[in-house]
Amino acid sequence: GPGAPPPQRPPPAEKPFIVKIQDKAECMRLYKDMVFQCPYQLPTMTLAEAADIEMEEMREREERKATQERGRRAEEDDRWFHGDRYGSKEEDEEEKKIYKDRDWDDWKDEHPWGSGNKMANIG
Repeated sequence: GPGAPPPQRPPPAEKPFIVKIQDKAECMRLYKDMVFQCPYQLPTMTLAEAADIEMEEMREREERKATQERGRRAEEDDRWFHGDRYGSKEEDEEEKKIYKDRDWDDWKDEHPWGSGNKMANIG
């Protein structure tokens, strides 16, 4: 409001960097330290550590893949030994193909040829 004091400015987050140089040798050392620095970020781990991490991740991926494969085989064996042995798998695959073909036909009906992006501002 009109009678309120002006807003206070927050204090600076950090003080400015000030270097007091006593002599020329200290100035030269400071410049040399600033110039001869590595131009890129140095690695934080050795190649052996990185290889160990990669190998562990690869081992986990392989275990997951093997578990999925065992599950798939168990499901297929269960369908074969406890289900209909004659044509069960083929009928299931044929049914999936029929549904996929129907979905594709529906999509083609909803999107006639030439109705895509014509790179024009039609609106």
